[in-house]
Amino acid sequence: MLGVSTEDNQTIRTDNLPSVVLSIVPIVTLIFLVVVFSNTANIVLIALTTAILLAALLFRKQLPDQLGVLNEGISGSVVPTFSTAWTVAFGTILTSAPAFLFIQDSILNVPGNPLVSLAIATVLLSFVTGSSVGTVGIVMNTFATTYLNQGVSAVLIHRISAIAAGVFGVMPHTGLVITFNNLAKLDLRESFKYQFMTVNVGHFIALVIALVMASFA
Repeated sequence: MLGVSTEDNQTIRTDNLPSVVLSIVPIVTLIFLVVVFSNTANIVLIALTTAILLAALLFRKQLPDQLGVLNEGISGSVVPTFSTAWTVAFGTILTSAPAFLFIQDSILNVPGNPLVSLAIATVLLSFVTGSSVGTVGIVMNTFATTYLNQGVSAVLIHRISAIAAGVFGVMPHTGLVITFNNLAKLDLRESFKYQFMTVNVGHFIALVIALVMASFA
């Protein structure tokens, strides 16, 4: 049976595809290893490597040129890696600027629940950097110690920061958006409103719920 690929209208065969069960074995294995061996050092890297090797073994008939696929994957990872790196670097330089100390003091002096000020700080940094991962790293290095000294639970600090970092996780300059649009062959005008609602609005709702629940903890 022949099918049409969405990429460049290429005709591909669909009669040699693996079963659904076989297709999900690598990802199920990945999740299983991460959950069961969560206390093992570098378990994510170990689980990813295991899943990749398992996929190469299970799908060797569908992917005869596995070396070519591997090279293509490595080449495709360069752009998103550097996109994330420069946003993190930009945020790191931002926090070392003298004006940031004024912003930091203003945020830390917000009255009321300290988790609210933590959420505000994280959301603002997320807007500037456009990187959820970079934002969490900056918040942990800049604000975490202060909130720990105030008696705030380390678990709550991490959870609130992780959720708040996604409130502006999708921006036009975000590496995630650029990478996804390149892979999906979409332009920003077509995709951004859906990405914004799914990621940004979704994280904002989750943040409000988390803050309400944390206030009763």
